[in-house]
Amino acid sequence: MNVVQKVLLTVLLCDFYHFCLPCLGHTHSFRELYVNNRTDEREQNTDDKSFCCLVTCFFTDAQYITLITIVNLKEPEVVTEISTELIALFHHRVQMPVMTFYGTTDATIHAVNVLSDSRRDVLFITENIASVGQYLDEDRDNKTRWHATDNLFIGLVTTSNRQLHLSDYEMKYRELFQRIWTRYNVLNILFLDSRISPRFWHGTGTSIVTFNPFLKNGNVRGMVQAYNITDANTVCQRFERKLDDLHGYPLRVTMFGSYPYAPRIYSGPTTSQKYGGVDGNVLNVVTQLMNFTPVLHRPKDKIKFGFRTKDGTFVGSLGDIVYGKSDIAFNSHYIKNYDDAQIQFITPPIMYDGIVILVPKSQLIPGWMDLFECFHLTELLFILTFYVISVCFGTFVKRYLGTEINIYEISRIAICILKMFLTVPIVGTRELTSFSERVFASSCLLFGVLMVTAIQVTLVTEISSPNYYPDIDTLEQLAESGLPIATSYQNLLDTFSDTENPTMIRLAKNVRFVSDSFSIKERIAYKMDYAAITSLSNVPYFLSHYIGPSDNPLLHAVEEKPRGYFLSYVVPKYSPYLRRINILTATLTESGVVGKWEADEVLENQIIQRHDHTHIEKSTLHAYSMNDLQTAFFVLVFGLSCGSVVFVAEIVVAFKLFSWK
Repeated sequence: MNVVQKVLLTVLLCDFYHFCLPCLGHTHSFRELYVNNRTDEREQNTDDKSFCCLVTCFFTDAQYITLITIVNLKEPEVVTEISTELIALFHHRVQMPVMTFYGTTDATIHAVNVLSDSRRDVLFITENIASVGQYLDEDRDNKTRWHATDNLFIGLVTTSNRQLHLSDYEMKYRELFQRIWTRYNVLNILFLDSRISPRFWHGTGTSIVTFNPFLKNGNVRGMVQAYNITDANTVCQRFERKLDDLHGYPLRVTMFGSYPYAPRIYSGPTTSQKYGGVDGNVLNVVTQLMNFTPVLHRPKDKIKFGFRTKDGTFVGSLGDIVYGKSDIAFNSHYIKNYDDAQIQFITPPIMYDGIVILVPKSQLIPGWMDLFECFHLTELLFILTFYVISVCFGTFVKRYLGTEINIYEISRIAICILKMFLTVPIVGTRELTSFSERVFASSCLLFGVLMVTAIQVTLVTEISSPNYYPDIDTLEQLAESGLPIATSYQNLLDTFSDTENPTMIRLAKNVRFVSDSFSIKERIAYKMDYAAITSLSNVPYFLSHYIGPSDNPLLHAVEEKPRGYFLSYVVPKYSPYLRRINILTATLTESGVVGKWEADEVLENQIIQRHDHTHIEKSTLHAYSMNDLQTAFFVLVFGLSCGSVVFVAEIVVAFKLFSWK
C-alpha cells in the first residue's frame, strides 16, 4: 500500500485502540494469522486480492455489513485485533460501511436490525466452531431473526481444535452447517478457517468452507466443501449457481385442483397427483430446470386459497406457507394484502384476472312481443316520413299532369303507394302514361322490395332466436336491483371496499359470505334472488353449466368489473428459492409461453363446451309446436278482429244511410 494509505490505517487503528479497546498485551497481526509463515510478497498480495474478491462477491449489493465478534475470556485479544484490522480493510479496500457489535462474550445474542427488509449481511469473527455452536444454542428462539436470504460470513481465527482428526473436523462442520440450514434455512453461509497448524483437507494456511444442502454425501443430504483462499473466484461462481441444480432435493409444494389454471389430471394410480393448465405446466418446467422433487400435498384443512381467521390464524394454502408446512404454493393467488401474512409473491406476475359479478339472466320476452322488438321507434318514424313524402310527391306529379286533385284522388294515390311499399300486386299500371310516373313507381316498388325483405329477415331472426329483457350490465344497475352478493372466498369480501364511490359503498353493504360456491350458483340460476362474486376465468364454465330447458343460459356476467388482480405463486417470506424461481417464471412469461398455455386452456375449454352444447342440441331436437308459431296466429287473430270490427262498422254505416233514404 502507498504512504497515504499507511498513514490513514495507522490513524484509524490508533483511534480505535485508544477509544474502544483496553490494553490487551501482545497483539497478533491479521496477516500473520491469515498467511501462515509466508515470506513471498507475491503470495501475500495474491491472498489479499483473493480475500477482497471473496468479500466483494459474497456481500454484493450490501447496504452495509454488520460485524459481530464472539470472544472467549481466555484469548480475547486475537478476535479484537482481527476485527480492528478488518474494519480498516472494509473501509479502505472493499469500501463498505461496517456496523460493529463488540464485547459479545460467552456468545451473548444481539438482535441485528438493518434498514433493508430483504436480507442482512453479517460478518462473524470468533475463535472456533464451539463458539459458534454456543451462539446458536442461546438463539433457540431465533432472537436474532435470521432469514433465509441473509448472508453469514463466519471467520475462525484461533488455533483451537488443531489436534482434531480430519473426520472430526468434517463432522463438526457438517453438524454446524446442518443446524443453521435446518433452523434458519440460510443458504449463503461461508466459514473462513484460519489456523497456524496444517489444514485437515490439503495444504496450509486459510480454508474457505462452504455447505451445499442439496448435494448428497452417500445417502445423507448436505455436503461440506473446502477450498483454498486462492480459489475465491470458484467459490463465488458456485455460490451464484447453487440454486441452478437442487439435485433432486425434495420441496414441499401445496397444490390443489382449481379451474381453469390447475385442473387435476386423472391418469394412472389414483394416489398420484398431476395438474394441467398454466399452473401445472409452470410447475413441471420449474421442476425440470431446478431439478427438485416436488412433494405435492393439498391443504389439510381442505380450504383452498386460504385467509386469516378472526383469531388471527391463517388457513388453507396461505396457512401452509405462513407456518412452514410448504416451500411454495403453486396455485395462482391474487396479489393483494392478506392481513400482513409473512409471504412473498413470485414476480413478475404470471397472469391477470378480473373480478366479475354473476347475476340471474333476465327473463325471455314472450313470443307475441317479437313484432315490437323488430324495429325501433326511430326506424318506424323514418319509414312513415318517407311514405308521407312519397304521397306528396305522387300528388304533385298527378297535378302537374293535369289530374284534378281531391280527397278521393289523394286517398287513391296513398293506397297505391302503400301497396307498392308492401309489394302487393296493383292494377292500373297502364294509367302511368308519363315517364316521370313510371320512374317514380319503379323507385317505390324497389324500395318496397328491399323494405319487405328486411322486415322478413328481421322477423325470422327475432322469432327463431330467444330474446331477453335487458340484463344488468353496470354496477349502478346492480346496486339498484338490491340483490345480495355472495362469495365463497373470504379474500373477496373486500371487492367493493377501499373506495369512496357511493355505488361501491352501497354494493359493499350487500356482500355476504357463503361457504358453498355451487349452491349459491344454483340459487342464482333457479331462484334468481342472489348475485355472486367470481373470477372472469371461471365465467365460461358457469355460463355453460347452468342452462335452461330451452338451452338458454340462466346466469349472466355483469359487463362492468369492480376490480382485477394479478396472479402469482406464493412462497414464505425470505424464501431462499424466491430469486431463482423469479428468474425462471419471468423467462416463461416474457417469452410468451405462459400466454400460449393460457390460450390453449381457453381453446380446450371452448371445444369441450361446444361438444357438450352440440350433444344437448341433438338430444333436445323437437318439431315446431303451437308455441313456436304463436306470433303468426296472434297476427292472424289481430287481423281478423280488426276486419270484423271494420265489417260491423260498414254494416252500421250502410244501415243508417239506407234508413235515411
